[in-house]
Amino acid sequence: SAWNRFVVQPEYHPKLLVAIPFTPVPGTRLGVHPSIAPEHRARLRQTIVATLRQEVQDSELSSFHILFMSPEEHQDLSPNKAEPNELGEDDRQGDDVKKGNQDDTEKDDAISLAYRRAMQYHWRNRGYQTWEDFLDSLTSRRRKTLRKERTAIANMGYRFRCIEGKDATKEEVQFFHQLYTVPYRQRGMEPYLSHATFEQLFETMGQQVLIIAAYHDDFPTQTKTGQCLPVAMALNFVSATTVYGRHWGAIHNLGFLHFETCYYQAIDFAIATKRDSVQAGVQGEHKLLRGYEPVATHSAHFLDHPALHVAVTGAFQEEASDMQAAATLLEQALPYSQAAASDKKDDRAVDQTDSADEDPVSWRPSADSRTAC
Repeated sequence: SAWNRFVVQPEYHPKLLVAIPFTPVPGTRLGVHPSIAPEHRARLRQTIVATLRQEVQDSELSSFHILFMSPEEHQDLSPNKAEPNELGEDDRQGDDVKKGNQDDTEKDDAISLAYRRAMQYHWRNRGYQTWEDFLDSLTSRRRKTLRKERTAIANMGYRFRCIEGKDATKEEVQFFHQLYTVPYRQRGMEPYLSHATFEQLFETMGQQVLIIAAYHDDFPTQTKTGQCLPVAMALNFVSATTVYGRHWGAIHNLGFLHFETCYYQAIDFAIATKRDSVQAGVQGEHKLLRGYEPVATHSAHFLDHPALHVAVTGAFQEEASDMQAAATLLEQALPYSQAAASDKKDDRAVDQTDSADEDPVSWRPSADSRTAC
């Protein structure tokens, strides 16, 4: 990537990171109490950034990086104060950033930051009561495609079950972790999360963990106690408003099993529990055609080495130009019908903040043929 072309050791490490580990979820990163007036809020956030810069220089670090900040924080820190929510907007880092924002620095001690805009795909619940309601919002062609994909999976004999983390047995947790490691092993990579981490997640965050598990009679894996084990699973986290898709793994991946387990079942769950959105993580234009809309995410970076800072800023400008060029094509590729598309801009302008501290809504799957073991 353009970033990797310029970032090389040893100058780049160690660094400061402002983020939630392994969690690409937009949210507040610079803690400022919401009761503080907007005009003071921006100044406080700029002060926090100045403190981070001082820490980088005092500790002889290379840089600091604020990842997946909220749109509000991006707007408070951005020198042009542009609205950051529209996907196709340019961050306009331009000559001011390349020169270090000298004029702004002299006026208000602002710090030159390199701003990066990336993209995720989020599904948004527009008051759907059923899956068919959601399909009705799509074009005829996309409705047929989604029905075909789901019918194919059902005809193959797959069944699905939603499991809250607190209800999973130790044997299931162990097997879920084994499935999680499969994609990493297939790519010759070492999995990031250990079995002990999985156990801790299920033990301490059980009500916020959601496993969507796929079963098949031709692969009747069972535990010593006779429990059915899945052939595929998607690890999600839930808040009162949002389903956060994180990891997927499968013994085998036939047909549209990945789409069903990770995307369609998550939409089913969000509709049934009246959640507002499903955030399916980073990457994947294939999500676009399945109702997941592009949403801009924001990060800010300060590199103490002047030449490196300019180089990275240039790399981000290249990315921003590419994204702006792609924005029109993405809008055209969205599968929603004209009537449903009329309110897309209003929905996408909503602040994408993390509400994982809210109590999740309790839910249990119905005991029908699709959820039975």
